Amino acid sequence: MVAGAAAIGSLLVLRSDARPLFDALTTGAGLAAVGVSAAAGVATLALVWTRRFGAARATSAAAVAAITVGWALAQDPYLLPGELTLADGAASDATLAALVIGVGVGLLILVPSLWYLYRLVLQGRLDQEYEPLDQRFRPLGAGDEPQSPR
Repeated sequence: MVAGAAAIGSLLVLRSDARPLFDALTTGAGLAAVGVSAAAGVATLALVWTRRFGAARATSAAAVAAITVGWALAQDPYLLPGELTLADGAASDATLAALVIGVGVGLLILVPSLWYLYRLVLQGRLDQEYEPLDQRFRPLGAGDEPQSPR
């Protein structure tokens, strides 16, 4: 409820401080995104009231995503209103190519590592008894007996 009140309050502040952004958020696609965010917020409150916390997490994430999309739609075509358009702020082709190559190389390392890790877990080969690190190196006190290494 506090987050919803803060959102409504921020719209009032936008009206006086950033009128073009306020106008874009209260008309067209921006208004639709604000409406989706509000509906998801109300759904979240209802789900929390009925103690369905898993679904409430999903609807709260949808509320945040919707308002973020609404902000992006309201800013279009600017990244910085009056200063920087989307076209001016776009990266060069060389930068995008380097990014794609970097992500590809990262996936070549990450995907096999995750596959191997999940395989070990699912086969039960990583099921070991948990021992907190501080227990292993804690000095022996009076009456403590040394533990045999595992």
